[in-house]
Amino acid sequence: MIELQTSRKNKINLSDYNYEDDIKTRLMLASFTETDLEVLEEILYNPLEFPIEDLQQSLSVKESDLIPSLEKFEEIGLLERSQSLVVVNKDKRKYFELELEKFDEDFEPGMDFLQSLLKRVPIHVLPNWYHIPRHSNNIFESLIEKYLITPQVFQRYLVDLNTPGDPIPQIAQEVYSSEDLEICSETIKRKYKLSDEAFQETALLLEFNFLCCLAYRKTDDGWKQVIVPFQEWKDYLSFIQESLPSEQPSRLISSYRPDDYGFAKDLSEVLMHIDREPDHFIYKANNWLIDPKIAQFLIPEFPQNHGAQKLLGFSSYSERLLEQAILLGYAAKQGAHLALTESGFEWLEMGREEKAIAIFKHPFHKIRSNPIHSERNIHEIENSLGRLSKQGWVLLDEFLKGSAVALKEEKKVRLKKEGRRWRYSLPVYSVEERAYVEAALIGYLFESGIIRLGILGNDIVFRVTELGASLFEASS
Repeated sequence: MIELQTSRKNKINLSDYNYEDDIKTRLMLASFTETDLEVLEEILYNPLEFPIEDLQQSLSVKESDLIPSLEKFEEIGLLERSQSLVVVNKDKRKYFELELEKFDEDFEPGMDFLQSLLKRVPIHVLPNWYHIPRHSNNIFESLIEKYLITPQVFQRYLVDLNTPGDPIPQIAQEVYSSEDLEICSETIKRKYKLSDEAFQETALLLEFNFLCCLAYRKTDDGWKQVIVPFQEWKDYLSFIQESLPSEQPSRLISSYRPDDYGFAKDLSEVLMHIDREPDHFIYKANNWLIDPKIAQFLIPEFPQNHGAQKLLGFSSYSERLLEQAILLGYAAKQGAHLALTESGFEWLEMGREEKAIAIFKHPFHKIRSNPIHSERNIHEIENSLGRLSKQGWVLLDEFLKGSAVALKEEKKVRLKKEGRRWRYSLPVYSVEERAYVEAALIGYLFESGIIRLGILGNDIVFRVTELGASLFEASS
C-alpha cells in the first residue's frame, strides 16, 4: 500500500479504515459501461427494495440485459437479488450516491464533497491523520482552518508535503500547473509506473490530503478518469491564470527611464554633481531645486509631455531626486549649499544593483504619508509581483484588476461558505486602496529598482526587473 508518512503535518494511513473495499469499488467504477451507469442511477432513484421488473420498465430492456450490471453491484455489496426483488444495502447506497456525482459533466468536487468523503473514515482516526485537537467541536472546520483557510496557508502546507521521491505532492503540482487544471489517469499511470490498483490508492491519498480528486469525463468509448483540484482551489487557480495581465509589445512602449535601475542612476548623477558643482542646487521655499539649466543634462532622455498623468513630470521628478538624496542621508545642507555625506560617498562606490538594494532596504525609504500604509501591506504588494517575474511589459490597470492583494484584514482572501457554496473570497479595492497600490508601484518600488516603468499611449505599463524577480519570484 502507498502511504504518505513524510509530511510533518499529517500521517495518513489508509489501513486505518476499510480502504480495500474502497479500492475494489473504484476499480469497478473505472470499468463502467454506459449500461452500468444507467442501471446504477435507477437503483439509487428507487426504494431500498423493489422488483427487477421496475428496472426493466424504466430502462426499456430485457432482464437478461440487466444481469451483468446487477452481478457487478452484487459482488461489491451494493445489493442482493432475492428471486424477482432487488434489495439495496443502505450504507453502500450512500457511498454510491457520492461516487455517482463524479460521472456528472458538471461535477464540482468542493468542500461539501470533501466533508462527505471524510465521513467514510472513523471519526477517532481523523485527529491521528491530521494532528488536529481531539477536543475540537467541529473537526471539518478545524481542518479548513489548519490547511485550507487562505491560499498562503494551503501553499505552505504544499511545501511541507513536498518531499523528494514522494509522488503525491508532485502529481498535485503537475495538475495545478496543467493548462486545463486536470490530468488524465493514463498519463499518471505511465509516468509513475502505477498499476490500476496503485493508481486508485494514489487517488485516495490525493483526496485525503485535500490536494486533488478523481473525476470522470465522457468520451466516445465510455469514460476516462482524470485528476482535478478540489473546486475552490481550482477556481482560485483559474482566477490567477485568467487575471494574469497580457504582455504589451515592447516596440510600442516609451521607457520612463532608460534602464532597470534608472532612479538609482539618476540619483548617482545628481549626487556626483552636488559634489562637483554645488552652486547648481538652489534652496527656495523650503525646498532644494536643481538649476533648470543643468537639470536636463543630469536627467537625460526623460519623456517630455507624456500622457500618463500619474507619473511625475520632469520638474517633480528632479525634485524627488533631491528629496530622496536628503531623506536617505546621502546629501545634507552645509552652509548655503548641499554637500555629500559619508553615506553618500559610500553609496556611490556601490554597483548598480547594490545601489538599488540599498535604496530598497533603507529604513527612511517609504511610501509618502498614507493612512493605510503598513509594512504588511507593502510586503503583500511586493509578493503579488512574483507571478509577473516571467512577464514582459504589462498595463498597470490590468494588474490592479487582477490583483488579490488584501490591504485590510477583513479583505484577506479566505475560504468561506457563501450560501450553499464554498469559495476563496477575493478583495475589491476602494478608491483609496487602489491609489495606495499605485503609489507603491510607481513610486516606492520603481525607485527601488524592483520594477521598471513605461508609457503606452496615455497608460502606465511596468515590468518586473531582474532584481525584483530574484526577490519575489518564490512568492508566486
